[in-house]
Amino acid sequence: MSKKAPKTIFTYQDAAMAKAISSVMPDTYHKLYTWHIMQNAFEKVNPLFRGPGGVDKVLSKFMYCYDEEEDAY
Repeated sequence: MSKKAPKTIFTYQDAAMAKAISSVMPDTYHKLYTWHIMQNAFEKVNPLFRGPGGVDKVLSKFMYCYDEEEDAY
């Protein structure tokens, strides 16, 4: 290994893992796998969304169709 911290780490949703990553590698971005987010949504809130696409359509829009803020500097 290069003994350098990675720029980004992708993990499943785990509070202990997130805390450890931010503590040990403060300059590393911690991202969640989209697959895990979608699976949790299907399991927990899908019945709340009626109609074509359900939670998949709603969450996909939030996760993939966004505009990044431009720096104000």
